[in-house]
Amino acid sequence: MTPKYSKLETQVLPLLEANLSTITIANILKKTPKSIQNTLYRIKQKNNNNIQSKIPKNGRPKSISQRTIRSINRDLTRSPKKKNKTIIEDNSLKVSTRSLQRVLKEQGYSIKIAKKKSILDAEKASNRLIYARKTSRNLENIDFSKVIFSDESSIQRGHGARNEYVRKRQNKRVGKEFVSTTNKSK
Repeated sequence: MTPKYSKLETQVLPLLEANLSTITIANILKKTPKSIQNTLYRIKQKNNNNIQSKIPKNGRPKSISQRTIRSINRDLTRSPKKKNKTIIEDNSLKVSTRSLQRVLKEQGYSIKIAKKKSILDAEKASNRLIYARKTSRNLENIDFSKVIFSDESSIQRGHGARNEYVRKRQNKRVGKEFVSTTNKSK
């Protein structure tokens, strides 16, 4: 990337490359020698900044190497529901959970809550149909005119369980692992 030069600097550059002194450059451009010296200083500063911008800044060394980052990525593609502590324990990392979170953010992972829906296959669907037919027969025998009170609250088995979190990379599609299967009620 070339630095941006002003009009005077673009006039001074070819004369400077011709190995002319500052006094002769000042006479040619009809400027004072001090203004030419200031222009040369600005050119030198812009060239130094351009060189420094290409050099990567060292900063603080990373606590996790590229090799361990690859192993974390492999681990999360196999089981995206892992918690941070289990990732650290399974890969025997000597870093804090915050450092792991920072690395996962750099890798493009986002955390989503898994849907609390059971995965239906043919067997589960037929079992649900059988249960619905059986309960509909039982409801025919009940006289609802004798029901005195109903607070219309639902009773849910397994309600109040913790949410499952799933990690998803930016360009990956959602699969079966995004559905929570912790509630095993029939």
